[in-house]
Amino acid sequence: MSLPDDSPHTPSLFRWSPYSIKRTMFSWLLLITVVYAVQPPPSYRPFIVNNFDLNDYHSHNTILRFLNSIQNNRSRVRSLGLSSEQRHIPIVKISALDTTRPPVEVFIDAGFHAREWISVATALRLIYNLSRTNDWPSNVNIYVVPVANPDGYEYTRTFDRDWRNTRSILAPNFRNCRGVDANRNFPFHWAGQGTSNDPCSEIYHGPRPLSEPEARVVAQFLSKHANTLRAYISLHSYHNAILVPFGYRSNARPRDYDELMWTALDMTRAMNSLYGNNYTAINSAQLYPAAGCSDDYAKSLGIKYVYTMELTTGEFNRQYVGFETPRELIQQTYDEVRAALLTLLLKVSEL
Repeated sequence: MSLPDDSPHTPSLFRWSPYSIKRTMFSWLLLITVVYAVQPPPSYRPFIVNNFDLNDYHSHNTILRFLNSIQNNRSRVRSLGLSSEQRHIPIVKISALDTTRPPVEVFIDAGFHAREWISVATALRLIYNLSRTNDWPSNVNIYVVPVANPDGYEYTRTFDRDWRNTRSILAPNFRNCRGVDANRNFPFHWAGQGTSNDPCSEIYHGPRPLSEPEARVVAQFLSKHANTLRAYISLHSYHNAILVPFGYRSNARPRDYDELMWTALDMTRAMNSLYGNNYTAINSAQLYPAAGCSDDYAKSLGIKYVYTMELTTGEFNRQYVGFETPRELIQQTYDEVRAALLTLLLKVSEL
């Protein structure tokens, strides 16, 4: 039996005044704010599989050995091609569980920019999870390129942690200025805004479209599979944002931009429900205009859902870390990307 609000026997909890309600709400908000503010930063916890710690960073050769070791009846690794310095660019295919209907396909790459290690580590976690669980829609083939720029990646491990580009030698008169920004080397609006023709620039677009084998093999794969690919995701860092094309200039939008943005917002909500890192969904050019990028190229091929994910805030324990994301954040970042990817795959599987 419930008591009416004005009953003298109503507990005080149900007879608060508007002032006391506001005061209590403020107290709770203050408590939540304080608890969140003093929450300790994530701690490092190893996740060992076949002597490979998925919550740490590794060399390119170690990554290749790990990918070979975890192959099963659902996942296969092969070389997509060779880099300028003749390193293999691995691609892993995780096959759909449901073989009774034609699968749809999703492509994910990471590590185009050499210093963005967190993207590589996150892609490796995704590969392991995708090939070992049934959490994903059963009619989706997923392709993952975890180290798209292996030469640059290795260079960051041994010489210059802040290196961004490939390691090709394309300008003989600038031998001290090696490499190209692989994510400005795609043919769609190549050499436009946000790029440079200076071989010494971090955003050097290269002497011609797809001059870099790292960009070329990805572009060839996307073009070959354009009719079956339903989504393309490129993992980068850092800006805690999901970028929606186009990015080659401000105010350039694909026809289905609103739908892409709504889906991106759903993905950010899934991410933000975990750790409160406040991921946002914005147009790529809002971050900065950049032409010749892989996401714009993928969208130009007619692939439906195309996004660049800028992972992490660039901070750890209230201090700026930039691209040097500590290993303590690998688990958290993977969890966020996994939540976003599951949201997207559920939508893709219905196409």
